[in-house]
Amino acid sequence: RVGSIEASNIGIASIAAQRPYDEPGKIQVFIAVENPTDQVRTTDLQLSVNGVVRAITPVPIEIGPETEEPGLGRIPGRKQFAFAPFEQERDAVIEVLLLNEDAQPTDDAAMLVVPPARRLKVALVDTESFVLRSILEGMTLESLDLLTLDAYETLAASGGLDDYDVVVLDDAAVETLPPGRYLSFGRTPPIEGLTEFGDPAEGIVVRRSAEDHPVLRYVNLDELFVSSMRKLTTGTGVESLVESGDGPMVVSVDRGPIQIIHATFDPLDSNWPYLRSFVNFVPNAIEYLGGLGDAVASAGVAPGSPLTARLPAQAMDLRVRRPDGSDVAVESADPMTFAWGPVRRAGRYELSWTEPGDDSPRRRIFAVNQLDPTERRAAAAESIELSLDRITGEAAAAGGTRWQDFWPWLLGVSLVLMMLEWWLWQRQSAAG
Repeated sequence: RVGSIEASNIGIASIAAQRPYDEPGKIQVFIAVENPTDQVRTTDLQLSVNGVVRAITPVPIEIGPETEEPGLGRIPGRKQFAFAPFEQERDAVIEVLLLNEDAQPTDDAAMLVVPPARRLKVALVDTESFVLRSILEGMTLESLDLLTLDAYETLAASGGLDDYDVVVLDDAAVETLPPGRYLSFGRTPPIEGLTEFGDPAEGIVVRRSAEDHPVLRYVNLDELFVSSMRKLTTGTGVESLVESGDGPMVVSVDRGPIQIIHATFDPLDSNWPYLRSFVNFVPNAIEYLGGLGDAVASAGVAPGSPLTARLPAQAMDLRVRRPDGSDVAVESADPMTFAWGPVRRAGRYELSWTEPGDDSPRRRIFAVNQLDPTERRAAAAESIELSLDRITGEAAAAGGTRWQDFWPWLLGVSLVLMMLEWWLWQRQSAAG
């Protein structure tokens, strides 16, 4: 038998993350730890973000032993654990570590990658808009297109608005609202759940705001004054984010394929463009709408699998940094279908590249996690079954005699016989 039947090991079986529905600016990490041994095991858990320790379990968690289930065989003991939610927007590497010593440390760590905010394609409807346009032009966007009202309606009819991540309506009197994500100001968009009534309200100040919502992060509305605001009644699926004594000022509308953040007043009818809160609100809303539906964290790959990514077609100088810190240059005929591997070790891999006209490298991080339940069983099997036979392994006693101990002597005798045969042949050849 190779190895020891007493080698014990526990490992991380799964790792996941999600944002609590009532705290979308936070992330909560969940893990499951498995114990494939017949003994109860305990361990502490450590959570790190970008290499900085965020949490350690106050008391060790206990994982029960494996059990024998009829028809299923041996089932490892399993313990699930949820860390407390913590503040984290985007662009982070989250790592969970088991603080214990066992036979296989590879599965004692697992990582998740929270990707950075992606560059968005945005359309601004109202070519005369200068306040919103100046803010959007200052953002890092993939593209910003200015559309007239007629151009918007043409794209809406042909499905061309699907090319944009977010459409901004600056007091635009649109007639249709196809599926998409919208940031709207002023005129009420034509959607169920938002109904205007009465004359516009005047002299409006904020009474309440949902400060925990991502759209209102770092948005202080204490000094906001609105001279004219449309009064609305709201239906189901509409959340009021900012309220006044005369009704909602900012609402969030969820209609499945249609998502809207709508301000019920034109920014030019207020002092908002002169306040820092407006400069924070617009990027918050764009990034929030553009990121709806994106996964909180990218799933890791298993050792033995390739790293794959879709890179810009003009990407060059591709390099991969492995977990041990070594770099390797990568040649890719088509960066848009990049693949490298298979990866041999678990850990963090970093892909970097540059683009023409920009010397600053771009990066993408991959997490490679060893979560295979078979690899988690580090102990040698006591026996194996072959067809109808069961073979039981045996370990040689310390100090005992094994056939393997004679191989150096047998090899030496063989060499002596070969040399003797060669000497006799040489002697006969010389004698003629």
